[in-house]
Amino acid sequence: MKVIVTSDLTIFEELRTLGEKRGFVVEKHLALNIKTKADINKDELEYVKTVNNMIFQSKNAVKYSERLHNEIQKNKEAKMYCLGKYTKTELKKYFVNEVMHPVTKYSSENLLELIMKENVSTESFVIIKGEGGRDYLENNLSDMGCNVKTLNVYERIANDSFLDEKVLNVDSNNYLLVSSKLALQELIKTIMNFEKKYPLILVLPNMRLVDGLNTHNFKNVLIICNSSSANIYANILEQDNEKK
Repeated sequence: MKVIVTSDLTIFEELRTLGEKRGFVVEKHLALNIKTKADINKDELEYVKTVNNMIFQSKNAVKYSERLHNEIQKNKEAKMYCLGKYTKTELKKYFVNEVMHPVTKYSSENLLELIMKENVSTESFVIIKGEGGRDYLENNLSDMGCNVKTLNVYERIANDSFLDEKVLNVDSNNYLLVSSKLALQELIKTIMNFEKKYPLILVLPNMRLVDGLNTHNFKNVLIICNSSSANIYANILEQDNEKK
């Protein structure tokens, strides 16, 4: 079998090392390029210095919000939230603030449940994310009466022809790991142009990503929680591959 990672994955190197030991190949072919957005204004810089709560929706939200970091560091009392432990690790490189995230099943839905337990209905929030990212948290926090400002600090740009047909196996399973809807859309568009039919298995963190999309070119769809370790990924993929 071959494992192809199409979105940024924190455990990529660990998974590739496991593949070398266990006899399967792990490659990275990214469907999207990330570009910093340049439109941060003075009001937004002032807002992050006084806001009660900050939500970072991804590791990229931390990385590409560098222009905000100096101002954020002045707000040591703000509580920080994120979707999972990998984003928390990234936040702790720059900030001393308390950081909270769901223990398992990293998702906006579970993060909202966590935030609601903090009784924050009258507090202010800034949501730092990428353009086109989910607005679930923004909508629900606003409905609760919170003062919410969203800062889109980066944008995703499709990487045309990111997956060359020649890297796929014809006679064994190709597991395609995808973590965003836009990346999945690019993947579907790419494989529609392939001349041959390949055993392609889609690996997603949740079924929400396939809503409204045609996945008939895939042999199967596997769901692996995005809080899983590299070892769990490898075990699930190997078990599935044995089914043939």
